[in-house]
Amino acid sequence: MKNTLITLEKSIITLIGNDPFGNLLKHPEKRNPLKTALKKRCRILNEMFVPTPQNIQRFIQVNKHLYTLTQKLHLRVKQMENQRTLISNPDFDDDYELEGRLAIPFNGPESVLTLPDDSYYGSHFALMIECLDSAYPEPVLHVHSRQTPLDDGSSWNEGPFQDHPEFKNIIICYAIHEICEHRPYSIPDLLRLNDFWCEVELTAQSITTQDGTRQ
Repeated sequence: MKNTLITLEKSIITLIGNDPFGNLLKHPEKRNPLKTALKKRCRILNEMFVPTPQNIQRFIQVNKHLYTLTQKLHLRVKQMENQRTLISNPDFDDDYELEGRLAIPFNGPESVLTLPDDSYYGSHFALMIECLDSAYPEPVLHVHSRQTPLDDGSSWNEGPFQDHPEFKNIIICYAIHEICEHRPYSIPDLLRLNDFWCEVELTAQSITTQDGTRQ
């Protein structure tokens, strides 16, 4: 399987080069072939994954961090919703949008950890995770003030995690479900993610017609 993975990644590099983001901007037609190859890569890595005590401990650490970030994001959105009247301007504001976002951007090699079992997989993790970020740039979570949190105490133990009993007693957060089930980040990819970005954005909107009438 390692040889299959290495061959597949070579084909991905041939397709996309060493600048995935720039290459997709110039050649958007490559996005679907890239996604297909990344899905194949994900399946191979998940089959290769070994749930050693070290890997399970690192998973618990990532899971805890993403859950904590999710809770903080919900709280910050609610705080800004409650404080919105402090900055409101009725002469301008016709509507507003308030949204929190959690993303896993690739900002350079430091965004991907080097782990002891890297050689076991033989993957070019940094470049492949850059490809994943380029092919799936959307935030992992979108949080709104009136949204019911998707983490309700039940585990999102689906997809690749169901193949390993070691995950059975871990309450897996929704963010991990989104990363490893809705986009092709393998479990080994997840364990190497080292860059997490949260932001909350309030957009005040003024909507008028040509004669200045407000809508």
